[in-house]
Amino acid sequence: MKPAAQLHTLVGSRTWDKELVMWMGTEKDLQQALGAAKYSTLDLLDLFDLGSLPVDDESTRDQLRDRLRERLRAVQRGPDNRVILVVKSIGLLARYNVGLRLFTIGLSVILQWWSCSWTAAARKWTGRKKSAARAIGSSTIFPNPA
Repeated sequence: MKPAAQLHTLVGSRTWDKELVMWMGTEKDLQQALGAAKYSTLDLLDLFDLGSLPVDDESTRDQLRDRLRERLRAVQRGPDNRVILVVKSIGLLARYNVGLRLFTIGLSVILQWWSCSWTAAARKWTGRKKSAARAIGSSTIFPNPA
């Protein structure tokens, strides 16, 4: 795990993209670490319509994957419009086995784990606590600054 100050340095780097990092801490601390950097938040729960929820796991996985793909394509980005995407409710990716390949589209992505404790979904997704970074395709996990 790296200190939160290194996230601030990474965010300021002009070459940071196509890498997923995981933030294990509170949203308030993440906002402080991001500083004045422009970022957008995507809560995966917002991809579902409460009036017509899928009936089974397979339908849920398909709907989550399809709507996530649509939302990521809609993000305005370019050399002069760099966006850091903070993704919340990432346990859904593990629960429905969606994977992270959709995020490799030239965005700087921070996966926000809402708690410092690992839930059953995280263990299912990663297999072991120490393999979390490899499971998300990143060598970088930032803790909640103490």
